[in-house]
Amino acid sequence: MINLLGADDVKAMARRLRTALAADGTTISHSAALELTARQLGARDWNTLVGSLPDAARNDRPKPKPGDPVDAVPIIRIFDVDRAYAFYCDYLGFGRDWEQRFEDHQPMYAQVSRGDVRLHLSEHHGDGSPGIGVLLTTLDVQALHDELQSKDYPLNPAIESEERGLTLAVIDPFHNRLVFHQPVDQPARVDTVAAPWRHRLRVSCSPAVAFEIFTLRMGEWWGPGYNAHPEAYTGVRLEPRVGGAVVFTFDGYPDQSWGRVAAWDPPRVYAQDFWLAQDPDYPSRLTVTFTDDANGTVVDFEHGGWVPGNAVWRNKFTE
Repeated sequence: MINLLGADDVKAMARRLRTALAADGTTISHSAALELTARQLGARDWNTLVGSLPDAARNDRPKPKPGDPVDAVPIIRIFDVDRAYAFYCDYLGFGRDWEQRFEDHQPMYAQVSRGDVRLHLSEHHGDGSPGIGVLLTTLDVQALHDELQSKDYPLNPAIESEERGLTLAVIDPFHNRLVFHQPVDQPARVDTVAAPWRHRLRVSCSPAVAFEIFTLRMGEWWGPGYNAHPEAYTGVRLEPRVGGAVVFTFDGYPDQSWGRVAAWDPPRVYAQDFWLAQDPDYPSRLTVTFTDDANGTVVDFEHGGWVPGNAVWRNKFTE
């Protein structure tokens, strides 16, 4: 058995395995990924693996000792009180708790807080140097981003999607970097975090013909390399109804599910939930509209629905 830091490490391995398989066109559930990872580590199954770990490795917190720290408060070096309050209070929404000066002309030391997080701001020379980094866990990075976008402040931070979750970084006027982090296991909002990909194409046929070719004849034009078994690929089967399955078919292999029909309105609109090379628990949405044109049909593609659970895969679909 491999010595691990804890059950969270095994869960992280399972997430990476699931993501790698999805990128190759194979979708499995989170529980299946846990079982596979446990067997890779020499255990019969997930429950056996967790049961074999010592208490500390199961991420059970040991009983604290009298001298154990119970809290930590970053001390952030600042040089200008007004600029610090403008950034931390007016922009980031922290409240002023208290401030302290030994004399009116002396450096300030203050505490600001938001939620359960406290920060100490210090003008004192001995309280460190600027340029530090602080990681703050938040329940909803998108909500924070929306809030900051509404403020009149000369910053425009972007949400980044990483393996460990969603992050939003801001830099204060003194070059200290604060990273707000929404862990990957934190339930995601349904709000989108990135704009959809859009593309327009004109074809010289009627909307009815274009709709049929795109949907029921998809297997005739779909590239055989974009599936789990290119050498055995035989086509696409699409059930023409809302809720219908969209699968790849193969010679000698089981079908590969990669979508579900979300809108079926021939010859005007087709949409499907899309999880090819993505986590099927967080599908994106492909919508295609067909508009009659003097020279044929205008076909508009929109690939959207990018939420925190799937935004990491968005840039795979630029073409």
